[in-house]
Amino acid sequence: MRKDLLGILFPNMGDGFVREMTEIRCIGSVPFGARYRLIDFALSAMVNAGITKVGVTTKQNYRSLMDHLGSGKPWDLSRKKGGIYFFPPYTNSVGSSNSTRIGELASLLPFLEKSVEEYAVLSDCDFAGNIDLEAMAESHIKNGAQVTVAYTSGKKPRAGGERMVLKVDGGGRVTEILIDPEEEVCDYAINVVIMNRELLIKIVKDAISRNYSSLGRDILQRNLGNLKIYGWKFDGYIRVMDSMKNYLAFNLELTDREKRAALFDKSRPIFTKVADECPAKYGLDCKVKNSLIADGCIIDGEVENCVLFRGVTVEKGARLKNCVVMQGSHIGENAELSYVVTDKDVVISPTRLLAGFESYPAFIEKGSVV
Repeated sequence: MRKDLLGILFPNMGDGFVREMTEIRCIGSVPFGARYRLIDFALSAMVNAGITKVGVTTKQNYRSLMDHLGSGKPWDLSRKKGGIYFFPPYTNSVGSSNSTRIGELASLLPFLEKSVEEYAVLSDCDFAGNIDLEAMAESHIKNGAQVTVAYTSGKKPRAGGERMVLKVDGGGRVTEILIDPEEEVCDYAINVVIMNRELLIKIVKDAISRNYSSLGRDILQRNLGNLKIYGWKFDGYIRVMDSMKNYLAFNLELTDREKRAALFDKSRPIFTKVADECPAKYGLDCKVKNSLIADGCIIDGEVENCVLFRGVTVEKGARLKNCVVMQGSHIGENAELSYVVTDKDVVISPTRLLAGFESYPAFIEKGSVV
């Protein structure tokens, strides 16, 4: 457990790729896997590495996030020293807000300057994964790196302006950084970076003076020859939420026991806000197959290959297949849903038939009555 790491989270980076879900919340507070929010994965990784001080910088739609994180108690961050710090949007004297990565880091400068930790861990919150940040930090120190970027191999997520693709030599040093190249299968950055804190402060101040906006494009790519930048490869389970199609697919693949075991490593638990709910109730005539059902659900219909969050009701005769149904939703009698994602507190009327496609799931907004 390291005590020399400072955590910084960016829960709004990636909002645009699941726009249906982020109209009313940031990507970090998007529900995932029947009981979690996406921020839980990055925040839990920090806590599991021994980080006790975390700054959360936000741009918009952060009420849901603040409600979820609260005082930070589920992550043992409700403490007198350290803990969790929120940095809401700000506007400076010329009307420029923290709408870019450098802008967000600029808003954190007083926080960074008052901190004493030697290293800063920067992480987006658009992924589900269980990253071993302690091992990454050890690699950073062993290599004598100034910057270490976590990356993995596979199909690159949809372009996002800061999705870096790395070329790494045999010793782990980054020799080339590409920003959103056309190649699909590659070594792409997860947007988790460890950097020496004092270097980060210096870089941010310099970037402000040059009107830079991107950490990847304007800082790391431009200074590849001047900075000791290393890559740290993560071979574990990682899924970046870059579309509604993949959001549905990544939720549904958790019905596979092996995939769940890969994500939820018992040695590095994923913490989240806990609600006191009674166990799920299954009617005598219900049929449930290959699904994740959270506490508080009442199932009287048929559910196959679905993920149901807390307090979902499925009435008699209703049939759900390949769906994600969020907290407090109600599926009426004899309704049929296929490839549908519902937001929270949705009511599906009796006998209603709703069908999306695997490549283009149907989405029902929060609080809708359909």
